[in-house]
Amino acid sequence: MDAGWQERLRGGVIVSCQARAGHPLHDPVVIAAMARAAVAGGAVGLRINGEADLREVRRGVDVPLIGLRKMWSAESPVYITPTFADAKAIADAGADIVALDATARPRPGGERLDDLIPRIHQLLGRPVMADVATLDEGMRAAALGADIVSTTLSGYTGQDIRGTGRLRTIRTWSWCATWQVRCGCRSSRKGATARRRRWWRRCAPGRSPSWLGGQSPIR
Repeated sequence: MDAGWQERLRGGVIVSCQARAGHPLHDPVVIAAMARAAVAGGAVGLRINGEADLREVRRGVDVPLIGLRKMWSAESPVYITPTFADAKAIADAGADIVALDATARPRPGGERLDDLIPRIHQLLGRPVMADVATLDEGMRAAALGADIVSTTLSGYTGQDIRGTGRLRTIRTWSWCATWQVRCGCRSSRKGATARRRRWWRRCAPGRSPSWLGGQSPIR
């Protein structure tokens, strides 16, 4: 995908067009019609689940597609694009951006988030959208190179930012994203840890994120 995707999405509305198996709308043709309607209504991007829906939607729209693959298993609670194989499947089906679970929960097969994000960048050539539940997870995902961080899983993992709900999560993230750009944490390694400490103290006073030092439990 060309480097202009950020500007195409900036300030606009991204619409999720999905339907679970067994739902009356669970059909690629129906999802594609919903996607076209969303774009006609002004959506700048779409979030689409699964290869079949991605291929059908891709034929009818030219906005950036955020692809994901939901795979439930008894092995792991992570189901949003849990493995590199899932990421490759949706990239091959037409996803411009790969969305994945970036929470602290263990992934199937022992795959690690700190390996998965760079592999998607290097081998698939796709930006990564990190779906997180907490501020700490989001900070970690950004530090690992995620191009977009979303509060998608806030409230769905039994954890939340300081127990204050999704609206507070979004407000805090909005402030922290601005601070991240201002302090340049992603643009330079020199002095990055010190800047991140200052950044964190402003974003979540009194908390101690795991990624500020030592081994992080997030994979």
